[in-house]
Amino acid sequence: MIDWTDDSMFRGTGDLADQIQREALSVSNNNAEGFERGTTKELIIFLCYAKVLLAKFAVC
Repeated sequence: MIDWTDDSMFRGTGDLADQIQREALSVSNNNAEGFERGTTKELIIFLCYAKVLLAKFAVC
């Protein structure tokens, strides 16, 4: 994702590139945290958080 947002088409649109990079990192962080919590219920909660972030990303 970071390589993709480093592309020249994102030059001059720093806010958008930064947001996409932060969202991508948040998705992987939520997945990792959900797995680390140790229960299926908490994993599902964090997967839902990640799904919301992906939906926000799709709107960009």
